[in-house]
Amino acid sequence: FVAGDRIQMPNGQMGDVLEIGLRSTKILAFDNTIITVPNSDIAKSQIVNFSAPDSRVKIRTTIGVAYGSDMRQVKAILLEIMQNHPDVMKDPAPAVFFTEFAESSLNVLYVCWVADYRERFRIQDELNMAIKDRFEAEGVVIPFPQRDVHIRYHAAPETGGDPARKS
Repeated sequence: FVAGDRIQMPNGQMGDVLEIGLRSTKILAFDNTIITVPNSDIAKSQIVNFSAPDSRVKIRTTIGVAYGSDMRQVKAILLEIMQNHPDVMKDPAPAVFFTEFAESSLNVLYVCWVADYRERFRIQDELNMAIKDRFEAEGVVIPFPQRDVHIRYHAAPETGGDPARKS
């Protein structure tokens, strides 16, 4: 990476490279703080460079919908929203995949590309807001994890009374 690149460290911290020195690299984090990382640590780490080979970045988001949802409708809604967003690239084309029968939901993965990694979070926010609004309008439910608890009552033994009562 070079100064100006956006990178992600193994611990998940992300920022823009400000300066690469002989002993350390300075990274400007999104909260406007500077992270100084020894170059020896960087040399031993797997670094993700969002700026290379070019500024395009893929958005991959999993969304769960309620069991009983019309999955063809869900996929069509997601695809339409991505195709209609002005900042989602047409090539490669956006895609939607039904990926999992999860414990509380049917999961779909939506994938699209944006031209500039610096716009990723704005575009993802706009897509998610449009999805939420459209799902609500179309009656598609986004579930939350739930548990059904069944309580069974056992009658007292035939020995003549309730074992919980003391004489």
